[in-house]
Order: sequence, then C-alpha cells, then structure tokens
Amino acid sequence: SRSKKKLVCSRLEGCDILVDGYNVIITIESALKNEPIWSADDGFLRDTSGIFRNHRVTDTTYMAVDEMLATLSTVKLRSATILLDSQMSNSGKLAEFIRERAESNNFKAFAMTSRHVDLDLKKAGLDSVIATADGIIIDAVDRVVDVTECWMKQSGKIDETLSLNDHEKKI
Repeated sequence: SRSKKKLVCSRLEGCDILVDGYNVIITIESALKNEPIWSADDGFLRDTSGIFRNHRVTDTTYMAVDEMLATLSTVKLRSATILLDSQMSNSGKLAEFIRERAESNNFKAFAMTSRHVDLDLKKAGLDSVIATADGIIIDAVDRVVDVTECWMKQSGKIDETLSLNDHEKKI
C-alpha cells in the first residue's frame, strides 16, 4: 500500500510539498558519506545510521541540504516547506541555513522548526505531497515522494531504470 502512494519525481511539477527535513537530509548525508542505503520492501530508500536526536550538523549536513534543494529545484515545484524537529540540536540554525540557500532556487522554499513534525506532516491534508521515507508517516498520508531516490537518480548514483521494489537491495 505504501508504494501505491509514491509519486515519481517527474510528477512533482507545480506541487507544494512538505519535507520531513531530518529524514531526507540524514539519508542524503548517509549516502554522501558512502554509508549503506537500502531499498526497503515498500520501495523507499532508507539509511542505517540510526541517528535521531543525537544528529550533529556538519559540513556533510550542509552538502546534503544543498543536494536536496538542487534536486527539488530540478523537479519544478511550486513550493517546499521543510520541517525540522526543534528537539534536535541546532535545528534553528539549520533552518536558517536552508532559508538562505533556498533563495537561489526557482521555487518558494520555507524552513521551520516544529515540536511535532510527524503530526504536522500527517495532518497536512489531501492536497499535500509529503517527502519522507518514514513508514509511520507514509501510512497516514495519501501522496509521498522519496527525495533521496530523486537525488540519487539525478546524480547517477542509481540507474534511472532501476526498480527499487526488489526486497532489501543495497545501493
């Protein structure tokens, strides 16, 4: 049922999306560090870093943000709202960095912190597209995009024709 909700990147033109900020950034960050990325049996890419509240903002984090924004820029969104968990250290600074970097893109981008990112994403409404690979959020929404997959395809890290529905395929 999760894979049926998944939109391919080319279907995002003109959309407003809400981004599960740390979920996307940490997964791209893991790929940039050459850590394993897995294609789960639901068709979404996931990292194995196990980083949650102890995430530290590093130069690789900033690179991941730039890669995420560049990817979102190429799919011709109308807007993206990037939500970051306020409980994570330096979320406010990271949101500010994202806002500054987003100014050079061809879509409206907003970044903010929230104490309830998961709840905010789940309650976004039927018109929203949610960017996440978090299964609990995917289960609660109607349309989802895997921004990490979009980035990996655009950057040539995985083949555009690769089927990501093969169980537990390591990328």
